[in-house]
Amino acid sequence: MSKKQYSRSRAVRNARKRSGKRRQTKSRGLVSIHRMAINLLREQLQTGHILYGWFHGGVTWRGAIPLIQKGVHVTVRAEAPLKAAGRRYIPDLVVHCAISGRLLLAIEVWHTHAVSTIKRLAYQSAGIPWIEVRAWAVIYRRPGHRLPVLDWGGIGAIETPNQLRLFESTHSAIKPPRKRANELFSLRSSDWRLPEARAPFGALAGLIQ
Repeated sequence: MSKKQYSRSRAVRNARKRSGKRRQTKSRGLVSIHRMAINLLREQLQTGHILYGWFHGGVTWRGAIPLIQKGVHVTVRAEAPLKAAGRRYIPDLVVHCAISGRLLLAIEVWHTHAVSTIKRLAYQSAGIPWIEVRAWAVIYRRPGHRLPVLDWGGIGAIETPNQLRLFESTHSAIKPPRKRANELFSLRSSDWRLPEARAPFGALAGLIQ
């Protein structure tokens, strides 16, 4: 390697190092949308703010109730583990009664992905009251407005949207075809009947019919 080439490669390596350090410094100073929504919800619940949930069942709104009853002092922890269905799950927020220590609510904040089916069923089997809200809905909610709740469970005041049951019978009824694909789709393009190059319009209409 010549002296000129070595100098150029060293300059490229140094430039890459400086660029990587700038990206790391910039990423450390930013707060994600997901984390921002979690912190905002935690602050509102800890300060005794009465937050009404606006529950949507996939088609229509089911109703609106306060997520935490008025006068109840709570402790709110972020990413506290919960045991359900023999496994360990970590909701974004866990709300307990400050006096009795009873679990009042588990909150999942949806930004990049929704609550999985396994997690939803585990919460349901353990009887854990939980809700799922969108991160942007938390951040852009105006004071006094209700917070849209997309999915939930274990809340007796409002019926749970059991959407999974709609597909249980459908999945069990669907069976893969036993015939081969070439038997099911035997018609090929070579069998198509095409009109002649200068066929009149009437001939085309007869073929369409």
